[in-house]
Amino acid sequence: MKKHLGRLCAIACALALCVPVAGCGNGADPNSSNTLDIFIGNFGYGYEWLEDQIELFKQQDWVKEKYPDLVIPAPKNNSERNYPENRILAGATANTFDLLFSCQSASTSYGRTDSSGRPYFEDLTVSVYQSTVPGEDVTVAEKMLDDVYAQQAVEKSDGGTAYYGMPWINGYMGILYNKTLVEKYLGASYVMPRTTTELSGMAAVLKTKRDDAGNTVVPFISASKEQYWNQMFVTWWAQYEGLDNYDNFWNGVNENGERTPQIFAQTGRLRALETLQSLIGYDTGNNHPEINTLEFTQAQAKFLIGEAVMMPNGDWFECEMRATQAENPYDYEIGFMKMPVISSIVEKLTTIKDDGTLADAVDAVDAGMPYEEAKTAVPALSGEGGAADYEKITEARRVMYRVDGHEAYIPSYAAGKEVAKDFLRFLATDISVNAFMKSTYGAG
Repeated sequence: MKKHLGRLCAIACALALCVPVAGCGNGADPNSSNTLDIFIGNFGYGYEWLEDQIELFKQQDWVKEKYPDLVIPAPKNNSERNYPENRILAGATANTFDLLFSCQSASTSYGRTDSSGRPYFEDLTVSVYQSTVPGEDVTVAEKMLDDVYAQQAVEKSDGGTAYYGMPWINGYMGILYNKTLVEKYLGASYVMPRTTTELSGMAAVLKTKRDDAGNTVVPFISASKEQYWNQMFVTWWAQYEGLDNYDNFWNGVNENGERTPQIFAQTGRLRALETLQSLIGYDTGNNHPEINTLEFTQAQAKFLIGEAVMMPNGDWFECEMRATQAENPYDYEIGFMKMPVISSIVEKLTTIKDDGTLADAVDAVDAGMPYEEAKTAVPALSGEGGAADYEKITEARRVMYRVDGHEAYIPSYAAGKEVAKDFLRFLATDISVNAFMKSTYGAG
């Protein structure tokens, strides 16, 4: 939960197969306060992590003491995106789930009430967010990143703030690359792209290589219908404009706080689109030939067997492909590259105006150099405005595309809502976080 993440947001998309089932199984009483009936949306991160968490939860001494007769049936799951929200809104007569893990925010329904005026969603502000993490000396809210916590806030009609959804993952999207193939085709000492110009250059060099079958090496693969390159576009747009001005766009204001349609003229949007065009435009020849016909999991499978060197994806990749890996083991090492800085950012800088110097400045950022040290390593930064330029480059290099919308909800009418709240509090513990990362192969 404390993993460093950027401020940008998106909804994760992935494939899962399961039949929707409602209700409580294993002979458990769905109306008992000692029964915790759970549903989870089965998408990229799967549901295995939740099974592991349940076992850990039941092993905690404080849980055994508080709930000696605790029953937690095997969680139900399916791949209907709106299922959790719809189940909660179905009311107590139709829904017996006490806790629902979703991959899509239900924020538009938080304020809805039933015929008696009772809200459908339980307010977690005091009972979860402001409560102490079990066995630790911080509250759940204090353990969260400030921007993640703030994003969960809902302004009520009386002017107050409430929290109804609890994030259970803050994933990351970027560009995966096949480390093994990069070393094979470009050499063990190859420096990964620090700028988008260097990324384009990398693709150009890869196309001059041939694989073992004599075919031209393919730089990129994806499934067009999933549009994961859009997340790269947004990241580069935010890099160029800076996070504050990127946020201004979504708030409908310009840099001076004025509401104006001119926000649509932000240059960063154009430069990010131009960057995409230079990388994956039809005439670049950088794409896998089946990019427009592949399903996403098919594209991932082809990436796994080395049919392309790079792929836009999320940190759920290994978790989602565990079955494919088991059936078709591969010898490749796959990793995320650090997101290259959009080369056109030099238009916004005073001291740096060429891509080579920009790459040097990015190296300084990666090395953790303070400005006084960086301006020695990159002399151009010693000029007037160098400190501000270095700050902008530092921010750009650290912008990441965070996957949000993955939230857990408790129906206000749930019989087992107290144990559900304790389960959410448990998820904030170091014990739980470490187990989650292990279950999801490092996803945060």
